[in-house]
Amino acid sequence: FRGVSADQDGRFGDKMKKMIKSTKFPAHFETKVDMKKVNLDVMLPWITEQVSEYLGFEDEVVIGYVESQLRETDVDPKKMQLSLTGFLEANTPPFMRDLWALLVSAQENEHGIPTKVKEDASASSPAAAREERDGRERSGRRRSRSRERDRR
Repeated sequence: FRGVSADQDGRFGDKMKKMIKSTKFPAHFETKVDMKKVNLDVMLPWITEQVSEYLGFEDEVVIGYVESQLRETDVDPKKMQLSLTGFLEANTPPFMRDLWALLVSAQENEHGIPTKVKEDASASSPAAAREERDGRERSGRRRSRSRERDRR
């Protein structure tokens, strides 16, 4: 045999390594996240909402892909961003920046829930409860009016 193997030939190098070196990433991507400390089930609605917002529709394939990436034991945000670029295109860097910030926050919290998600849930719950209560009161008034009409 003559020549060199594909491992030794520069033309067949690892393209992912080259792309990682040539792409600029946020500084907080250097923070490692232990996915065992993150409550991923709480993160999935946020991921679904963001992917749907960026794509304009709910794409189960992309959402499932993101979820499968996060269920890995060793998640590399740089590789994840590069592999999601084909789906989210120009929206990938802001999505990954926000996602990684939430994951870092989640691993630092006791229950694995990001602070922002906790705040959003607590801020929306009183409003949601108030809207639901107001809706029930309105429907109750409508029912009582229709009963009065029925009696006449």
